[in-house]
Amino acid sequence: MAGALSWASIRQGTAYLRCRQGPRAFCVGQIDLERLAQIYLAGVLHVITAPCNCGNHAEGADRVIGQFNDLIRVRGLPEINHREVAVEIVRNGAGESIDGARRGFLRRVSDVVVEDEEAAEDPPALAAILAFGAEDPNVPYPWVPVFDADLCTGCNGCINVCPEDSLILITAEDGTVCYGARPETCNGCELCMSVCEYGAIELRGMTARSPDIPLVSGVCRACGVDYHEPAGRESASGFCPVCRRTGHHRKLFQVIQ
Repeated sequence: MAGALSWASIRQGTAYLRCRQGPRAFCVGQIDLERLAQIYLAGVLHVITAPCNCGNHAEGADRVIGQFNDLIRVRGLPEINHREVAVEIVRNGAGESIDGARRGFLRRVSDVVVEDEEAAEDPPALAAILAFGAEDPNVPYPWVPVFDADLCTGCNGCINVCPEDSLILITAEDGTVCYGARPETCNGCELCMSVCEYGAIELRGMTARSPDIPLVSGVCRACGVDYHEPAGRESASGFCPVCRRTGHHRKLFQVIQ
């Protein structure tokens, strides 16, 4: 985890964040849930931020820290305390004034400064935190993939494109194959929504995990391929979704006749 923290200055459980220029440029407004999870797992329970002065993000860190606290509160984890102060009067854990000049500030609170290259070896910190309380079906997640069984054709496009394996095929205890979602690993990229031409999946924010979608399987009477689709659809016809939609099997029957 240490490799992911070169953008933060941490001392005695407190993270000091301000906009930075140069090769390791960082804007206070860029703080997100994953970055907060990284410093949280490093033992940070206090975040002190200077106002954004780079002109890119006026909102600052308040909103995302509030959202992060909403996620950890229901999981029984201690919340992050946040305050925003002018960089000239930022104080460290001992109550000493920290020089607002670049060198003075970094010299006092640079206990954690490491190489970014190591970060790629670390698993996502947010997923580790969201795993707490995963057995509770009512805990919220930042992004939750939700299937619409009435629109889904069972093409597996969303599952194949998901970079975080947040959408999966699972086998329930009774042997039923289902579409399932793992919101603890979802990063909100919306690739699943982009690839679905029927609008059968959406991402909902700060809500509980969605129920699994049972599937039924079969072999198409027209084209002979194996297929599956949400239960309760037109599976009794014996045709896969593609053949039902295109009607190619009817045209083939006419030619043969």
